[in-house]
Amino acid sequence: MAHTYDYIIVGAGVLGLSVANYLSRKGNFKILVLEKHGSIGQGNTSKSAAGFRDLFTSELNIKVSKSSIAYYEYVHKNLKNLGLEKIGYLILEDEQSARRHDKIIPKLKSHTGVDLVDESDLIETGLNTNPSDDEARMMELPHIVRGIFGRNCGVMDPELIAQHYYEEALKRGVEFKFNTEVKKLVIKGYPELGIEGEPFTWQDVKISGVIANDLELNGNVILANDVWVNKLARPAGIESFVSPKKRQIFQLKGDQISKFFRKNKLNNYPGIPFTFLPMVEFYVRPSFTENSIWVGGSDELNRAIEVEDDPLPEKEYFEYNLAPILRQYFGVNNFELSGMWAGQYSMNYIDLQPIIFGDNGIYIVSGSSGSGIMKADAIGRIASSLITGEKITELYGGEYVRSDALTIENRDHEKEEFIF
Repeated sequence: MAHTYDYIIVGAGVLGLSVANYLSRKGNFKILVLEKHGSIGQGNTSKSAAGFRDLFTSELNIKVSKSSIAYYEYVHKNLKNLGLEKIGYLILEDEQSARRHDKIIPKLKSHTGVDLVDESDLIETGLNTNPSDDEARMMELPHIVRGIFGRNCGVMDPELIAQHYYEEALKRGVEFKFNTEVKKLVIKGYPELGIEGEPFTWQDVKISGVIANDLELNGNVILANDVWVNKLARPAGIESFVSPKKRQIFQLKGDQISKFFRKNKLNNYPGIPFTFLPMVEFYVRPSFTENSIWVGGSDELNRAIEVEDDPLPEKEYFEYNLAPILRQYFGVNNFELSGMWAGQYSMNYIDLQPIIFGDNGIYIVSGSSGSGIMKADAIGRIASSLITGEKITELYGGEYVRSDALTIENRDHEKEEFIF
């Protein structure tokens, strides 16, 4: 006998949990969240570097990011610890990228706190802005001439954010089933005729539920299972417009790491901002609770676009790609590699922004392209409004956006000019 729900959410990562929380506030719905792992946030949510920023130029990105940050700040200050630290983002630039971004600096300054950091100030922080030895010349490392510092940016704990949404959803009666893997979507034709071969093309064909752990569950389906969305969507003939891309993080400790935890005049924290060298696909993030730094990067060519159920970090990727950059720009060559992990971005290659769309009994909430944590609150609100037929979504803080602005058909997202 099939069990029936109003909505079945696949995936208990931060996006699925945010959707469950806000959807439960839209009515007296019977909602079930299915998760293949044993608890919440065990997929890519737990693998995130968990940074947040509002350094954007497009109106929708600005609203989505600023409202989410404001909500997280409210929760962190008034309800529960989210590990939120406004340490700022520091984006380092060579001459070419500085010229390219000069025209958008006024746009950034018009809505958020932005400072330009001179090369001399960067050197004061301990950065070697112009590495020039044989290794640096061989790598063709660029000369850093300035930084863009975003003050309304920082880091959070993704597991604490997931826990917050989980607890809020439980309060509102949302059910959860863990260690439950969805095998496929159930497709039916209406009216049901009981004829072999259904559904037929001339019937009203809809997704009616899922098969999970050999149990049939009926209800509208919301796929919020990140990069694994295509395992269910494509066999059913549904294109998600999402592709997976592996990303890795390496944790470093040791005496030389202490230089990253000196007080500086950029953020008034005892540690550097979340720092990016986009020209060489590298970042370094301080972890104050562990007195360590996390380093990571992104590689495009030579990195397969394929989903992995359990992606593993590659030590050689760190040694040959990231360690030389750490050595040249930050003077770190003696450290303890104390941890490493790998996750996957759900990349939307249309415009690198989240995708929220659906019809015929199924909705897809994915494609966050590495910004799922920092936009999760707005994504949950927009998705729940779209699913329940509301044309306008009110974001935290009183901003409004069209609920279909992130659909495929009615996408209303101007090109983002500040991508790093």
